[in-house]
Formats: sequence, structure tokens, C-alpha cells
Amino acid sequence: MSWLKERALELMEEARRLTLEGRYELSRRYVRLALLYVAKGRTRLPPDLRRAYCRRCMIPLIVGVTESRRVKRKTLIRRCTLCGWVRRYELRREAKGGQERGSKGHSGEERPN
Repeated sequence: MSWLKERALELMEEARRLTLEGRYELSRRYVRLALLYVAKGRTRLPPDLRRAYCRRCMIPLIVGVTESRRVKRKTLIRRCTLCGWVRRYELRREAKGGQERGSKGHSGEERPN
């Protein structure tokens, strides 16, 4: 692992800690720096960290502090409590063949509303 990616992971952890303390501006700066390091190192953050911050206001999303979650019709709805940014994820379900369907997969058949 490159040192830039390691430093980005450290910055994301520190940003999360600062958010819990209520220091949002410094937390935003750390998230932006982490994303810059990953871009400069031409690497990617793990999926759990890619989903760990608000794309609009760059605050780490912590359930009950800066994020609210709810499940509605097999869809996970995540909302940033600071800026109102919303992201929806289709929850996985078992297919007839016993294989899990991906979160963005479409079978081609029309779904009733």
C-alpha cells in the first residue's frame, strides 16, 4: 500500500473522531485532504470509506450524529443531517437461482409501482 493511501486512511479516521467532537470545519478539511491524497496516488478508497462521507458537504457520516438512515420498500435511504444530501441503495435480495443480486442490477422485467 502506498504511503498516500495509508495517510488518507488515517485522515479519514481522524475526521470521524473530530466530527464526534463537533469540529466540523477541521473534519471537512481532513476529508478533502484524504481524497486529494488518494487522487494523487492514483489509488482508491475501500468501499466502506467511499460511502463514509457526504458528497456535498464533505462531513463524515455517522449514524445519529450527521446521518439519518431509514429503510423504505427494500431501499436504504441515507440522509446527511447537515446539508440534506440523500443517497439511496437498493438492498440485496435472494434471486431464484440462489445467487445474490447486485445493488444496481436489473433483470429486464418491469416492476409494478
